[in-house]
Amino acid sequence: MAEPTRVLFTLPFLSRIGGAERVVLTLLQHLDRSRFEAALAVLDGSRNELASDLPADVTLIDLGVSRARQAARPLIAAMRQWRPQVLFSNLGHLNLMIAILRPLLPGGVAVVGRETTVVTRHHAGFRTGPLRNAAYRWFYPRLDLVVCQSEGMREDLEGPLAFPRERLRLIPNPVDVARLKARAAEAPPDLDLVFPPPAQAHASRQRQRQRLRLVAIGRLSPEKGFDLLIDAVARLPRGQVELAILGEGAEREAMANRIRALGLDDDIRLLGFQANPPAFLARADALVLSSRHEGLPNVVLEALALERPVIATPAPGGLADIVRNSGGIRVASDISAPALATEIAAFAADPVRAIGDVSPYGAERITRRYEDVLTEAVALAGRRRHRA
Repeated sequence: MAEPTRVLFTLPFLSRIGGAERVVLTLLQHLDRSRFEAALAVLDGSRNELASDLPADVTLIDLGVSRARQAARPLIAAMRQWRPQVLFSNLGHLNLMIAILRPLLPGGVAVVGRETTVVTRHHAGFRTGPLRNAAYRWFYPRLDLVVCQSEGMREDLEGPLAFPRERLRLIPNPVDVARLKARAAEAPPDLDLVFPPPAQAHASRQRQRQRLRLVAIGRLSPEKGFDLLIDAVARLPRGQVELAILGEGAEREAMANRIRALGLDDDIRLLGFQANPPAFLARADALVLSSRHEGLPNVVLEALALERPVIATPAPGGLADIVRNSGGIRVASDISAPALATEIAAFAADPVRAIGDVSPYGAERITRRYEDVLTEAVALAGRRRHRA
């Protein structure tokens, strides 16, 4: 019987800040142990809120650095010690660092990158955007394969960033429905205080008077469009909606000031980091996604898995794929506060909608596709060694 393929996954840290950590942990939980042996290298092991979710048989390697550019020596040392056959990197800046390092990595190791955003749109938010795009065009082809989560991401990588199409693989994010529902049922003791359950209504007239309970979840940064969402709520009749925003980030102070200036303190609450977002989703009437662009929004898949409708801007990236594959999403006419307000008002008038189907994103199904990529990468590395 063949020995399992040794795969070293990489992440900046095991924090709840973004979706990449949850995706990698889901893959590690469902990876076929008869075919693969896994380790996870993190740059900063002190940021480890999700460490308890790491399977017990997965080796955790702390590289002990705070930034990707500091990780070269400890990563190479870890690879020489653990001797993986595949290095599987996640998040663009870490992928780029590994691509730059490729000539220094132990020979014979296949390198796979997983991209998490529409790269050129993300880079457009930086003064150094053109330089970052040039670095992608120059160094990214050193990766053997790159996994992108949506058709929009693939078009971006092969078009303006000139990555060879034949080495791009399209695989959406996995959704572990059973785990999400279990977490939603494990509501923290103080949840009733920060996000009380909706009042029980019995008569249709009373139901019409209830506030629409909305949740938005994500990093408080410009691409998530929370400024548009705040302005959209300001356009609705006062008292029509109750919005809870979960997350932390650089935009928090500006958002709080905007909420105060618009007199929306009774309508919008910034709840900061919450350890159990599914519990909030399960209590909401709908999730709102106000993003200006997205890779593949995990939170939308999680809402649909918990049978919650979604109201969204038409964010470029993977949202269109979810709409096409799953349904259950109400999409605004454009990415603006007026359009988002119109869609929220329409949902408030008719909140009963069919819930989307997340079976195309099931964890077992998606993990098998990732396993195929890992196997393909090993074969590519073998052919490369043979030619050498």
